[in-house]
Amino acid sequence: SAIVNEGYRLKVRQDSDPTIEIEYAHADRNSDRHQIEFWLVALVRICRKITDSRLAPLRVAVRHLREGTPPEFRSFLGCDIDFGSAAVEIVLSKPVYAL
Repeated sequence: SAIVNEGYRLKVRQDSDPTIEIEYAHADRNSDRHQIEFWLVALVRICRKITDSRLAPLRVAVRHLREGTPPEFRSFLGCDIDFGSAAVEIVLSKPVYAL
């Protein structure tokens, strides 16, 4: 992802559930709420396009705070967003990750 944006790095972990983590490299994480929400939606959309399916994450987490998941996000992602989390990540089930 550094070719497109040097402020963020994508990291894929295969813990108990496969996880796509977005790490901050040279970006101010305290002022990027809109950009990180864009990244989350874009990544899910890319995964859906690549797999030709309407996959849904098990869990989505971000560091910034909001009062609950907006209905548009819930409808698109198929899950709530954990706001105020320690990491920015999209957690997938193993069958979805296998796609």
